Amino acid sequence: MAAGRRGCMNKTNQPSNILDKVALTVIGAAGLQWGLGHLFGFDLVRLVRRRSTTIQRVLYGALVLSSVWWVLRLVSNIGAVAPARQARPQEKAFYPVAHSIVDMKLPRIQGETLSWKRITLPDDVRGKVSLLVMGFSYSARWEVEAWTRAFRERYGSRGDVTYFQIPVIQRVARLARHYIELGMQHRTPTDMWDHVLTVYGTTDSLRRALGVTPARDVWVYLINRSGVVRFQCAGKYDPVLFEELAAATDNTLTGRPIPRLEIAE
Repeated sequence: MAAGRRGCMNKTNQPSNILDKVALTVIGAAGLQWGLGHLFGFDLVRLVRRRSTTIQRVLYGALVLSSVWWVLRLVSNIGAVAPARQARPQEKAFYPVAHSIVDMKLPRIQGETLSWKRITLPDDVRGKVSLLVMGFSYSARWEVEAWTRAFRERYGSRGDVTYFQIPVIQRVARLARHYIELGMQHRTPTDMWDHVLTVYGTTDSLRRALGVTPARDVWVYLINRSGVVRFQCAGKYDPVLFEELAAATDNTLTGRPIPRLEIAE
């Protein structure tokens, strides 16, 4: 099955990416100053002001420009959501056979749930059959939610099965982590907070470990009670492919072998 236009979902404008990092750094520094001021009475701006009014103005100006930049970025992203969602039905889910990690131990993944619990996979789900749906972009969240919603409806009442939505976020965004997770909590039902695991880090290394290619931003993994991957696919939610996932889940629960579907990427 064709994978579609390779890499088209992950290409970004390099200048915008650099400006994002600069803006996040400035906003993070402002947050650090705010925290130091409230905790220890330390005021970096006042310290600088004694030496140079010009430097003080530059600092304030950089903070204002960074804030304006991020507001514009958020507005542009919101405007792009509707076209992106309309385009998704044309995308195809597929089995990434060429990059499969089926029958391999899941690489170690660490993150924190929206209920502030530290989780290490696969160690902390040992003894349970677990679905992990990973999203590598903001626009992937709707498909991640669709996969886990269908799985929860089918297996949510079982005590020997669990599932996680796993947004993977670049390490630089940790500067704004508090605000990112508050926003995620706001739009996520409280009974799902234990099942949303946010991972911050170098996404390139995680992609390589998981066999993730640039062609898709949504990746689905089913692991058995020992942490071995028993099923892997990628792409938008597809009811037919979900039934393959469900069959793999049933077979994993009962210990039966899972047929290997050889569908080319």
